[in-house]
Amino acid sequence: MTSGTDAVYFLTADNGGERIEAVLKICTAVPPEDFRPEPFLCRVLRRETSIPVPKIYGVVETHSEYPAPFYLMERCEGTLAEELERTDELTATVATAAGRHAGEYHQIADFQQFGFLRLDTDFDQSSPTVTLDGRGLAVADPHPDIDSEIERSLWREYGTETWRAFLESLYQYYIADLDERFTDLRDPIKSFVEDRFHTVNGSFDSRLSHIDYKYTNVLVDPDTCETTAVLDCGHATAVDPYYDLVVTEHHLCNRAPLYSPDRNRVRGALEAAYEETNSIERDEEFERRRELYLLVPHLQALFWFSTWFEDASETKREDMEAQYRSFVMQILTENGYCV
Repeated sequence: MTSGTDAVYFLTADNGGERIEAVLKICTAVPPEDFRPEPFLCRVLRRETSIPVPKIYGVVETHSEYPAPFYLMERCEGTLAEELERTDELTATVATAAGRHAGEYHQIADFQQFGFLRLDTDFDQSSPTVTLDGRGLAVADPHPDIDSEIERSLWREYGTETWRAFLESLYQYYIADLDERFTDLRDPIKSFVEDRFHTVNGSFDSRLSHIDYKYTNVLVDPDTCETTAVLDCGHATAVDPYYDLVVTEHHLCNRAPLYSPDRNRVRGALEAAYEETNSIERDEEFERRRELYLLVPHLQALFWFSTWFEDASETKREDMEAQYRSFVMQILTENGYCV
């Protein structure tokens, strides 16, 4: 498989005379502690939820000859949603499934910190919240030797005690190094975002979140558009549940403009399905907090722009720059932050 970061191979395995179509994923691009939680989480999701994730056949932590860790999982049936025509039916059906799935994985555990999930065996300080076969999934406790300033690292080694601290660390990482095409937006973005951070003061639930639920990570039945498998749990993070929903909304509407039919269709299906089992707290700061949640993850596109479109034509790059810029401008101008 040529896309993605770590090495992935499709293969046919012989299991005592039974032929099994499988997928081999090898840790080649990220640190092992970032790689190890994914197969563990797949097993947890199969045990705790009805979400269709691949069965894990086995995990190898170290190997004398081959790169490790690596694991073997089933090759699920279905077509990658990214490869299908983006019809209204596909969009609504996938978004509905995404809302129901988020409703399930948000109920698995309430973590004590906010941050990227790791196996407890990779850290001396951690409080495992989800356990399986003697191992635990956790956010590493804040380290006593690290000062309280925001850590300038996207993949923080340790978690934060508050949701605001973790969200602010993501924001600081992206805003400091926007792609040169967007640096003129930095100051008004900073004014807007920093005026909104008060909306995430206080107590928030820290829930298991996929955070990368998008068409490239979903297999569907091409005839019914029903989801047959959810892939790539490698970015799983403990965050405020509604932030996870907004990030999923971004992914499934392809960062469509605010109030556009595509975004409204995704948001409506996603939230309606989610609220079949879970509640969305709409307090007096809800809409202002939603605007913050819309803009902070969108900064990822402004940060990685040159990498994402390295092989695209200049016409394509200009079109995407205009789309990404327009989304930011709409939020800023509607709230009186002039560029």
